[in-house]
Amino acid sequence: MYHKNKKYPNIYKLSLEETSLLLIGLTIFAIVYVTFLLVTGMRTWNIHETNHPNHWNYNQHHRNVFRTIERDFEVEQERYDAIQMDPQMEGEIRLREHMHYFMKLAEKRELLVQNFENVEDNQNRRGFMVLGMHRSGTSMLAGLLVKGLGYHVGPNHALIRPNFDNEKGFFERVDAVLQNDAFMRPQHIDYANNVISYDADKALKMLKEKSVSFGYGTTALKFLNDKSNVPWMQKDPRMCITIRTWLPLLEGPSPAVVFSFRNPLEVAMSMMKRDGAKIFPLARGLRLWIVYNMRAIQNSHDLCRVFTSNEALMLNAKNELERIAAGLVKCGLVSPNPVIDQAVVNDYVDPNLRLDPTKHVNVDKVLTKHDDGRCIVYDYKSYLEEGHPERGLEISLYKKAMKMFCDIKSGAAYEADYEWPSTAW
Repeated sequence: MYHKNKKYPNIYKLSLEETSLLLIGLTIFAIVYVTFLLVTGMRTWNIHETNHPNHWNYNQHHRNVFRTIERDFEVEQERYDAIQMDPQMEGEIRLREHMHYFMKLAEKRELLVQNFENVEDNQNRRGFMVLGMHRSGTSMLAGLLVKGLGYHVGPNHALIRPNFDNEKGFFERVDAVLQNDAFMRPQHIDYANNVISYDADKALKMLKEKSVSFGYGTTALKFLNDKSNVPWMQKDPRMCITIRTWLPLLEGPSPAVVFSFRNPLEVAMSMMKRDGAKIFPLARGLRLWIVYNMRAIQNSHDLCRVFTSNEALMLNAKNELERIAAGLVKCGLVSPNPVIDQAVVNDYVDPNLRLDPTKHVNVDKVLTKHDDGRCIVYDYKSYLEEGHPERGLEISLYKKAMKMFCDIKSGAAYEADYEWPSTAW
């Protein structure tokens, strides 16, 4: 009960028993409130973390990655200093390997330091897409990114199974691939036919009108828009064509892009070998290479991109993956695994797949040169006889594809005013 204060009749005071009960209640409330803050990680107190869909885990992970690099750097610094004092303490080969590893570790540490604020600014980005033409080594690249660097692609049962022409796996989500087919089908397009005519806005309009099925897309978006899957990776060559349809459907900022390319003659020869010359003649593969790479570059022009190539990956996969990871850091995506394991590289990169660059060309005959003579286009070994009605088309597409290949390598193809080749039959 409240009691009137004799000195101040309008003010009430509590009895000793009531005061004790009130203090106990306030103490219990304070304990509950503090416990709540500790359980939730005091997220609301960090203004830098409140905008990220998975801000606490993401920033905590970023700090953990940095601490791992910092710890490894300190250990290697001690070894480096010891080697500098006594170069004979290790064998020559191990010495070179250690020196190389230490320098790469130093570069990664410096990169994380330089880009910490950049990551904080771009931390809303949830994942990235691998764009590249079929038979361009994107499956090997994706496998290394997932198994080596730890980007998320979903459980194995959600992915296309490995088969005879890709024994290590495709790392492509079944739902996303089937939805891409569903986007293309109403426009009388499939992965190898009429892809240049694909209209992303038309697909979105049909989706809004419910005249295109989206069951597989709904499943794919459950993964891509799930905050717990950050940072994710999505790979399907069809994304070169359909990515602008997907962008408005993804939550948060637009994804980053890892664009990879391969010599067009190697790609066309690979497709012809897989499907046969009657189904996939060389000219068809060359034309498709032009369209896919053109659309990949055009459709990602305003996205944060990292560029690589099958050639660079085959020459030194570990170094190239570290460079790709560093590029993704600039896009706001830190790899879950700070340093790639060489064993993973050995497992996914088959030295036997390193094609002889002279296998399909005649090095004694130069057709033309690009990039101030740095990119040489040799005559190629055609399976069509001289005078064949399709020989002229094949040669024309080969020259166009090789020029574009040289321009991609030099960077000219990324310019806004780049003149793309005609793909008319």
